[in-house]
Amino acid sequence: MTIGHHLQEFHGLPVFDFPDAAAPVELPDAAGVAWRISAPTYSDPGDERWGTRFERFLKAVDASRVRALVVGGWDEPYETSSAGIVTAL
Repeated sequence: MTIGHHLQEFHGLPVFDFPDAAAPVELPDAAGVAWRISAPTYSDPGDERWGTRFERFLKAVDASRVRALVVGGWDEPYETSSAGIVTAL
């Protein structure tokens, strides 16, 4: 089953997709949104991986003020465990 829609709200906050490094945008207040961290699931060589994107997120956003986090796709969905994501969190 394909999931074609993502959450628009989580924990009473609007969901904001943390942007790709190639498409920077102005970031909202750290406490004002639920942050969605996601990486391409059927990635091509050179695509930013979830761990790299999460590291960029931690450098760009005051994590002590983040109230909600949504973990999106992280790699090949049927071949990669979530263990690395859980460890990073």
